[in-house]
Amino acid sequence: MIVIQVNTQDWVKDLLTEFGIRHGIITSFVHDNGSNIDLAGRLLEEELGWATIGCAGHTLQLCVNSGLKINRKVVQAISASRKLATHFRKSEPAMRALRIWESDMKVPSHNLIHDVSMRWNSTYYMIDCLFEQRWPITAVLSDSTVTKSSDKCLDLKSKQWDILEPLQVILGPLEVATTYPSAEYNLLISALLPVLFGLIKLLETLDSDTSTIRQAKVEISSQIQRRWNLNNLLIAKDNFYLMSSFLDPTLNNCKFLNTHPKMEVTLLLIQLLTEIKESNLPHSSSEEIGSSASNTVFVIISFRYSFRNVRK
Repeated sequence: MIVIQVNTQDWVKDLLTEFGIRHGIITSFVHDNGSNIDLAGRLLEEELGWATIGCAGHTLQLCVNSGLKINRKVVQAISASRKLATHFRKSEPAMRALRIWESDMKVPSHNLIHDVSMRWNSTYYMIDCLFEQRWPITAVLSDSTVTKSSDKCLDLKSKQWDILEPLQVILGPLEVATTYPSAEYNLLISALLPVLFGLIKLLETLDSDTSTIRQAKVEISSQIQRRWNLNNLLIAKDNFYLMSSFLDPTLNNCKFLNTHPKMEVTLLLIQLLTEIKESNLPHSSSEEIGSSASNTVFVIISFRYSFRNVRK
């Protein structure tokens, strides 16, 4: 496995050489989260200084998966939902009866969804569908002419519905956030931090939360902060997520950074530009370099301010 991963690293460098692209002009390596590509990215980061940027959608799915597995009651409720969906998908009489009850109760006619272990959002779709079909499902399972007595126990217990209901509420926005970075028109790296900080705000615990839901919220939120190192954003001066968001004129002055001094971000950017000037203009004095970098930042910030006014 290690040999394959090292070969991936060499293959990337050979490909750049073939197309005449110098390694020094590349700043980042964007890749999926496959283990071989991920290790190749880390090796390239160590050797050439490239920032390694993995798939945001997949990483967010890992965060949510951890939250869904943190509590035994949540795991049991999801497992029971899976068995219930399987019963209807495999039983033609149950499905026919479900269609009748859907019509009588004026509920949309939809097939029950069975989740897939590799995609957490399919669990959300399954739960969402069960709530939509809850009463037709209960009616079918209560009908002894359709459902065997041994299958009546498949209906979810009231406590399990109580667990899934708030879980459905918090998973909805997370599903949107997971699919958002995957869309071709949403590939801007500058959009990632606003999405993540928005999710952390959404996942703040409430007094009305049960201990089960509180535990899931805390786990997902901590996973997001750990995997993107959000607590140390201002430490890494080459943080591409932060710099991209700060320089994006459409983000309205990075309101998601209200817990971090924006002046520190500006100073980090000035320092970064200064280092770029020093590496590209070795004969310039330090005063000229600092003045040039500061003027560049001033122009960027002025552009962002003007752009916002035009949009308004």
